Amino acid sequence: MARAQESGPVQDVIYLHNGSVIRGKILQQTPGDSVTIQILPGRILTFSTREVEAITMEEDFEEKALIQYRRTRRPVVMKSTGLYHRFSVGLGLGQGRWGVQGNGSLGYHIGYIVKPRLRVGLASGFDFYNGGVITPVMAEAQADLVFKKVTPVARVQLGYGFGISSGWANEVFRGGPVGQVALGFRFRTRTRFEWMLTGGFKAQQTYQEFMDWPPGQITAGGIWVQPDPGLVTGTRRYQRTFIELGIGF
Repeated sequence: MARAQESGPVQDVIYLHNGSVIRGKILQQTPGDSVTIQILPGRILTFSTREVEAITMEEDFEEKALIQYRRTRRPVVMKSTGLYHRFSVGLGLGQGRWGVQGNGSLGYHIGYIVKPRLRVGLASGFDFYNGGVITPVMAEAQADLVFKKVTPVARVQLGYGFGISSGWANEVFRGGPVGQVALGFRFRTRTRFEWMLTGGFKAQQTYQEFMDWPPGQITAGGIWVQPDPGLVTGTRRYQRTFIELGIGF
């Protein structure tokens, strides 16, 4: 009696001397005595080894076809109520102290699907600017323009950003009001997960104190003179055009 391993979903196959072929899962096999196989849930058959010509393990084409069907024919998950969660990563671009600069962001969003096309919740995370790191806490509202597999979406967020770390050039870095608007698309899948790609505009108010070093100069006598630095204080608004990718459930 031989058992040959096949790739993919497999099943046990018993070939009898009378020409019958039994397919299922072998539950017990006693050499020289009997073999027990389950062909359906609750349907168990036992054969004497004298009746058996060969035992093999072969590819289960029915199970393989069923798996393929589930992968391609499973309906798209259209969540219309309940809690939602989303993790996001973003990249912003805007004018900084030393010209055009970029910044990254990480976010977590949680809220409730009020209607199939309306979601409200909270968002937080980390925004990394050259002046320091901000943790925003914002209320958000999302509107799906249609309720389909690929959905245009609009989002508004308002709140306050807390400065949790200052950059190397700053003496003081505090946060302030923050807001953003975005447009994009929600991509629903055949699983519980969905993707969201958006782009928009974000503004973050801050208060900063930093030392400003005027450029040095060489005097007529060839001596390098470096003026004393001055302390610069005041508010500064980071304005960023951004793109964001999120995965939610």
